[in-house]
Amino acid sequence: MSYMPIKLTAEQKRLKKDIDEIAVSSGFNYNDLQDLSRGWRTFRLSRVKDLFIRSSIIADYILIDETLNSLIQLYYFSGNNASNYVERTKKFKIFRNNILDELYILNKLEIVKKSYRIPKYVSSYIHSLNTIRNALTHSFFPDRLEKKKPVYGKESIFLMSCFRRYTKDHHKTVDCLDRLIKYKSNGRWKKYWTKL
Repeated sequence: MSYMPIKLTAEQKRLKKDIDEIAVSSGFNYNDLQDLSRGWRTFRLSRVKDLFIRSSIIADYILIDETLNSLIQLYYFSGNNASNYVERTKKFKIFRNNILDELYILNKLEIVKKSYRIPKYVSSYIHSLNTIRNALTHSFFPDRLEKKKPVYGKESIFLMSCFRRYTKDHHKTVDCLDRLIKYKSNGRWKKYWTKL
């Protein structure tokens, strides 16, 4: 299969150059292995895999955290549909900055569970995500931890079979929460629950 070269815009070229520089300076560059010995190539590739998985987990955590924030905001400000107008009010800013931003993700999950009916797999996934994220952000060698290892189910998150299962469950959870936000903001509860 042959690929035709694509023509990048000036902005796309700048972004690609930035990404290449970030990859080299942060250790994400896995294409430049020529000057490394066999052992160092394995080390570099393992490090890049580790960094990709860590980055993915942290980004997933932030997305879930923001999604829970949206659900909580909709619950408390649904009369105004949490619109741009509401987001500019002092009441909303205090709520967002002094209450929501101070809560941990599991505290937010408990509020959402008390405010909405959510499937058990969503709650289970968020608990696992929190444990994995804590292990990955608080230890350079998380597999060496005695407690709270970065496992999903009973496997290390660094195994590709486990990471694939984790990613599938992440998308399923995000889809569920996104549907809930969509139907809550439109006031169509019955349609949401029939699609679970």
